[in-house]
Amino acid sequence: MKGGEEEEEEECVEWGCQVQGHRCVCEERECESHTPLLSEDACYDTLKKVLCNNVICPEVRTQSCPADSFLTHSFTPPGHCCPLVVAQCTCNFQLCSPEPTSCPEDTRPQLVAKGDGHPGTCCHRYECVREED
Repeated sequence: MKGGEEEEEEECVEWGCQVQGHRCVCEERECESHTPLLSEDACYDTLKKVLCNNVICPEVRTQSCPADSFLTHSFTPPGHCCPLVVAQCTCNFQLCSPEPTSCPEDTRPQLVAKGDGHPGTCCHRYECVREED
């Protein structure tokens, strides 16, 4: 201490979230509180468990996708109990083969199946076919 001045104590403040009513409230508060604070993600997880405890979501059938596509993830926005967007098959266009640039002698590339961008028929299919005179 200097010249009789008292050192000021720094105020202890912490930031976190807690469930209040039907929402997560995130704020700073004094450290002396005995109620534990949560991270924002943990608060929303807790809130969802509380709000969704007695909710029964419609059953969604798990599907398998064709080889040219993959299954997306369902999406449940914060504050909702059930998915608003269900998982679905989506084309993986990186698996599509390009039109061949070369074929064996006396053959040429030909489109044999036109892809329509839907799972199972995502990509065009080409084959080397014999050239006709």
